[in-house]
Amino acid sequence: MGRGLDGPGGVWEILKNQRILWVQEGYSTLDVFLAHSSKLIHGTGRSIRILHLDGKDLREAPHGWNHDLLVPATFSFTIEGTTGVGIGDSLFLVGGKRNPRSGLRLDLRSGEWMPLPDTIRGREKAALVMWDPHNILILGGRDPEKDAVHSSCERLDTRQGQWSPFPRDIPLPVQDHAAALLDGHVYISGGFRDEESLGEAWRCRANGEGPWDPLPSLRFNRHLHGMMGDGAGRLQVVGGRHEKVGEWIVEVLSTEVLNLDEGRGWERQQELPFVRVLKASGMECVE
Repeated sequence: MGRGLDGPGGVWEILKNQRILWVQEGYSTLDVFLAHSSKLIHGTGRSIRILHLDGKDLREAPHGWNHDLLVPATFSFTIEGTTGVGIGDSLFLVGGKRNPRSGLRLDLRSGEWMPLPDTIRGREKAALVMWDPHNILILGGRDPEKDAVHSSCERLDTRQGQWSPFPRDIPLPVQDHAAALLDGHVYISGGFRDEESLGEAWRCRANGEGPWDPLPSLRFNRHLHGMMGDGAGRLQVVGGRHEKVGEWIVEVLSTEVLNLDEGRGWERQQELPFVRVLKASGMECVE
């Protein structure tokens, strides 16, 4: 989600030599945004909007949403500070300001909504990743009812339908951080705590065996950013926001790359030609 230099805001695709505004749309930092299986997914309020990229002509962009699926009135659930992840044909939504322990599962084929079991702790502004095709992992976040930021994590086995504590807490409480799964490890970076953006990065085995190992810190502290593998064994962080007490809020437009096989730390890449880039999401492309 972002706003280009020439004004329009919405959902963009950033390629090496090209920018595509797929949907011109307003957005909030409390929304859910995902790129999953050739779909762009935007969740806000009580609505999930989906654009199918297959068959779309980029020359005709921006497009409108293909689907606008409303949360049924039978569920007291609002997407606001909620976190989400896609697994196969399912979208999982967990937590949020108004429903910190609740969750929903949306079948992306049939449009059917199903409730998830309550999490152990209330969470908003957490990170959610797919561990394997049957398990999701929620990390950190803030409990809006207790006004406490978590370092704890939980795992949901979608077959058993119950959340259980992940054996390893994050070394520091954090919210609005980015998380990614790569080569059997869960990675987290940045985030927000005590009114300031963070720059720490960590990794842990996805099965919880072994500690959280520290990685080199980001060159630019940020939160509300995206993190993903780049397909070449490296991690990449994109965009976000920088806040520090007593300073102006800065929209972070730089990308950084970490080669996991080298000890050089994060390397700063190009500046993105945008005014704002938030919650970037990666999608594998087949050429």
